[in-house]
Amino acid sequence: MSLKMMDFKHKILAMALLLFLWSCGTENRSENVASAETGQENTATTGGSQQEIKIIAQDNVAIATITIGEAVNISLGNDFIYSKIGSSGKRKYIGGSETTLAKINRYDYGFKLKTLEGAVLWKVKNEEGHIKIANNDAMENAFKIKKKSKTKIYKNEEEVGHAKKSDAFITVQGSAGSQLKVVSENELIAAVIGIEEIPIAERLIILAELLQ
Repeated sequence: MSLKMMDFKHKILAMALLLFLWSCGTENRSENVASAETGQENTATTGGSQQEIKIIAQDNVAIATITIGEAVNISLGNDFIYSKIGSSGKRKYIGGSETTLAKINRYDYGFKLKTLEGAVLWKVKNEEGHIKIANNDAMENAFKIKKKSKTKIYKNEEEVGHAKKSDAFITVQGSAGSQLKVVSENELIAAVIGIEEIPIAERLIILAELLQ
């Protein structure tokens, strides 16, 4: 074989090797870019926003805060309430000494707050433009919150309270005469805090459930 032929074959082999090495590098760069893009998408997916709702007394002191994320956390004075999913798949609200305050059963119309033993504490119907809340399945003597030109709280068709939104907060006049401010965007739901016949912890749980 002539020297010229051997030199030509060597050049061909060298070019083939260079092409192979270049293609490997390109593939690795593509995989790295893909991995980086996948990581960004995962971060965006796993990152969740939180809602925070504050209840403020007339003296401008916050008496309660509801934080809604993957779970619900409620601070009420020195008390702390949090939610967790039970073995049945239903959400429970746990208070001091790990006591179950309520469990939630959800339905197409809304939900029920029940005791751990299954008794109905409150049945909540959430329909367009109004909310109904009663302490019985038949919805007898229910409270109604309606929003038309103004958000009002009714008991047996009589107005017992109302809510009005300003720039910074929603002022709620309660059914027993107290006035509270709610830092929230939803006037209809915020009015629930004005149903003073419902214990405050259960009102906060109802608020949290309606906002989810």
